[in-house]
Amino acid sequence: MFVFPFFPIEFPAKSTRKIHLLLAYWRFVLMGLRAGGYWRGLVRKLPGEQTGKTLWALAGLGVFSYGIYAFIQRKFPDSLSRKAAVAFLDRL
Repeated sequence: MFVFPFFPIEFPAKSTRKIHLLLAYWRFVLMGLRAGGYWRGLVRKLPGEQTGKTLWALAGLGVFSYGIYAFIQRKFPDSLSRKAAVAFLDRL
């Protein structure tokens, strides 16, 4: 099965899956960093009092804290460096 059958290069399915999964983990981390970078600006633009903005900032801190916890608990560093084997079904 090929997405682009006219493309003359063939890659082994195992290697392609490993590369795809590795890049998916990195993409997940980069999306989180980008969203976190916009958080402060989003809180500043919210209408309302300082108390409401402080609550949003604390909510962001809670999300950040859980993200760090989940990052460590789910062994993301091993997945980002391809130390961990990823289990998936071989459908080809």
